[in-house]
Amino acid sequence: MNDLVAAGPKVLPFEFRAIEACLESACRCLESETQKLEQEAYPALDELTSNISTLNLERVRQIKSRLVAISGRVQKVRDELEHLLDDDNDMAEMYLTEKLFAYAADQTSSIEEVYDGEQEVDDAKTLLVLVIIKFMCVDDSKSRDDSEIYTSSKPNIEELEMLLEAYFAQIDGTLQKLSHMRDYVDDTEDFINIMLDDKQNQLLQMGVMLGASNMIINAGIVVVGLFGMNIHTAIFDGKPIQFLETVIGTCGGCVALFLVVLGWGKKKNILAI
Repeated sequence: MNDLVAAGPKVLPFEFRAIEACLESACRCLESETQKLEQEAYPALDELTSNISTLNLERVRQIKSRLVAISGRVQKVRDELEHLLDDDNDMAEMYLTEKLFAYAADQTSSIEEVYDGEQEVDDAKTLLVLVIIKFMCVDDSKSRDDSEIYTSSKPNIEELEMLLEAYFAQIDGTLQKLSHMRDYVDDTEDFINIMLDDKQNQLLQMGVMLGASNMIINAGIVVVGLFGMNIHTAIFDGKPIQFLETVIGTCGGCVALFLVVLGWGKKKNILAI
């Protein structure tokens, strides 16, 4: 029995193998989802910068939603690992096999006395089963006392710490990839907003130019309307050249006024011509 107890802690305990399997599966799954998202995200973002369309915007919106969901899951796993690494007592509590062997060493003699005369307990495996049964059937107060005594002794947690640190580094690398992708999405959104603002400014400038031209055309229409009134004036008795001079002068005045408006807008940096 002593040989069995001594040989137990030398191998990787079952609970650590279970933790390693769970962490490996979780990290592999999250890493796979991250790589798949990277393959879809970067081309979609680059295409959006060159062609702003409803279809591309919808694709980026879906990618961003997936990015937020995966980032939350990765962040949760990282936080749990960091919490364990920061608390030595929590890691010490995870040494279940070592605690079992320590308890078995204390209870072996009493169990042999109970079964003395009724059955021979010479098989280490049978004795270990009996110890496990008794270990699982102890009352809660006894379990808490044993736990306090075990944690107060500060066992060697280097083995578990190295295991958790390895997967912490892996999950932290995945989180860094997601963080870089999120920054790329934010940069793309800022670039798109700048492009949209520029388009909006161009539309506003066009509106100013159309408004100015409309005002000047209306001024010319007023002049035409004055001459179109059914009132006899002396100018109607003039020569035809006077009519041409009036028409050309009116059109030239409108064009000159339009150029003055454009020059004023350029001087005030309202229009980029």
